Amino acid sequence: MKPAGRSLIVFVAGALTARALTVGAGPPIRLRPHTRRLNRAPESVIGELRAQLEDAPNVLVRSGDSLVASFAGRAGGLHYRTVELVRFADRQVTFEHLSGPFRSAQESFDVVSLPDGSPALEHRGQFVMRYGLFGWIFGRLVIRTIFEGLVAAHMAQLAEAATSNPVSNQSVVDRA
Repeated sequence: MKPAGRSLIVFVAGALTARALTVGAGPPIRLRPHTRRLNRAPESVIGELRAQLEDAPNVLVRSGDSLVASFAGRAGGLHYRTVELVRFADRQVTFEHLSGPFRSAQESFDVVSLPDGSPALEHRGQFVMRYGLFGWIFGRLVIRTIFEGLVAAHMAQLAEAATSNPVSNQSVVDRA
């Protein structure tokens, strides 16, 4: 084979490898569960979260127990804008990423019971980055930490708002 033919094969192989590393989806990146003991009835906390989301000006569509909303903000040094499908149930609020920086993302806020039987609100989630292996590495090393920080801050705000009708002492329980 002539050198030009080998060069073409090397070039094509390199281009295909680069595409495989930067296009497509890496494996899901799971967020560490974040749990906060509730100091009032779980239904009131879920109800308050639902009211905050339903009354926000960023709601694009409402339909029964779900809505589509746009969220924008700053996380660390990054700006983001997403559109998400939000679903409500008696003891759960879920978010499904429709558009934005991720290839996909799912989150849920669930009412759970702690080992002592007291109610808690637990956040679980996962996301898939764009840009293949490079996106996955960036997501795992940088984005996950930022995302988990946003979740912790939001859950602290929910708990702070819930202190108006205390039922018991509040404490934070984080599980990895």
